[in-house]
Amino acid sequence: MLLDLSKNGLSDVIPTNLGRCSELLILNLAKNYLEGDIPEELGTPTQLQTLNPNGNKLQGMITPSIGSCAKFKVFDIGNNRIQGSIPVWIGDLAELRILSLAFNNFQGTFLSELLRFGNLQVLNLSHNNLSGHVPQSLGSVTK
Repeated sequence: MLLDLSKNGLSDVIPTNLGRCSELLILNLAKNYLEGDIPEELGTPTQLQTLNPNGNKLQGMITPSIGSCAKFKVFDIGNNRIQGSIPVWIGDLAELRILSLAFNNFQGTFLSELLRFGNLQVLNLSHNNLSGHVPQSLGSVTK
């Protein structure tokens, strides 16, 4: 199931009951006025392949339950107010093709775990507060 609610005037928080949609494959909530945290229940639909709440007012940290979404291909939480460190478990999302964490408030160092993705085509970490060194292994990425 595809649920595309992008480019509307939706406000308030992301409803937790979206996590009960076991057939949900794609959830596009981009360019609304949603705020609050990404609900931990969104890690429940094990079939979920795309989560795109880009361009809202979401805040807090990435809920660890998202790490349960082993079929993720697109995870785009750019243009929000997400903060904290980039979780190490993101490197375990083996099917991921697009990861955009741009324009948030992530802090810490660049995680070499992000380079473990065999299928990754887009990695956008721009406009955050990352520090440290660019990993040498970045030169070994083949895709």
